[in-house]
Amino acid sequence: MKVLIVLLVVAVYNIEAAGIKCVQGKDGSAAATACSDTEVKQCSGPKFYEYTGMSADVEYKCGKCTAETEGKACETCTGDSCNQPKETGADFMCKNWEFKSDKWSVTAASSTCKRLKGTMIMCNMPGSKADKDTK
Repeated sequence: MKVLIVLLVVAVYNIEAAGIKCVQGKDGSAAATACSDTEVKQCSGPKFYEYTGMSADVEYKCGKCTAETEGKACETCTGDSCNQPKETGADFMCKNWEFKSDKWSVTAASSTCKRLKGTMIMCNMPGSKADKDTK
């Protein structure tokens, strides 16, 4: 019985000492790998904004986001492999609008919109009460 308890303690210690795994790199395509610092318990990665897409210039990594990027361009999570890229739905196109000659009109260009899987496809357009100051 004592031998089993010792083996259990050693096994738990080895798991704790190994640290966690995080997705690491620029695009999140690599599998999660062990963090070099076994004390790290958090992972981070770019924040996804509905209809805009992933934040630019934020890498997937071991450790938390910087104070400047936390919640704005970067998200921190706790646990093993918690920073997996979010599953996205198909991109779609929305028309662009401009205020010209005292009225709103559709431009020739369209915008590509990004979404998470399960997010409805929606586009914005100016309403009947929209004026030149409407954004």
